[in-house]
Amino acid sequence: MSEVSIRKVRNSASDKRIRILDAAEALFAEKDFDGTNVRKIATAAEVPLSLVSYHFPTKLELYEAVIARRADVISGERFAALEAARTEKGDALDIRDVLGAYAAPFIRRSTHRSSGWRNYCQLIARVGTSRRWQPIVGKYFDATSEVFTAELEALYPGTPPQKLHQGFYLMIGAMLLMCADTGRLVVMSGDHYTGSSPDEMVDEFLTFASSGFQALALLN
Repeated sequence: MSEVSIRKVRNSASDKRIRILDAAEALFAEKDFDGTNVRKIATAAEVPLSLVSYHFPTKLELYEAVIARRADVISGERFAALEAARTEKGDALDIRDVLGAYAAPFIRRSTHRSSGWRNYCQLIARVGTSRRWQPIVGKYFDATSEVFTAELEALYPGTPPQKLHQGFYLMIGAMLLMCADTGRLVVMSGDHYTGSSPDEMVDEFLTFASSGFQALALLN
């Protein structure tokens, strides 16, 4: 087999693996782990069932691979945003800067033109609030969270770590709910809420989250 032919085979295999991950991502986001089976994923990806099992021997391994695939991208965007805020603000770095560096990349991705990113954020909103999936969530996101909670400890040196972690946890919960796209806000508002642009979503969220976090951190 020529080098060109080998490359084509490799590219084809890589393309099919991506299609499997894309299909799994969409189905897991919609129906979660238990509501999705590997046969449906293979059908959606337009690949043989045996090929899904070849790349991902178990459904759990496929589920974790879907979560892992975009985690580094989100973490990288968060670290880049934090570094940019540090460079711009220096010692004037504040709570809005820190929470914004963490939350804004995820909020913006949840409204991305790519359906893949929207599916991913909805899936993370689901797994992030489930005790069942905390080992996987922790594996891919805890290292980033530790960097950000260290920043919060530096901002509020007199606040007990318990309160800082509680505030960070509540912020993450609000962020995930905001990006879950459940339609609940429209229903609760009686259709008064018609949506916000990504920039508005970030600004509204940070106004809410930073004020709440600061009030909790300073609570005696």
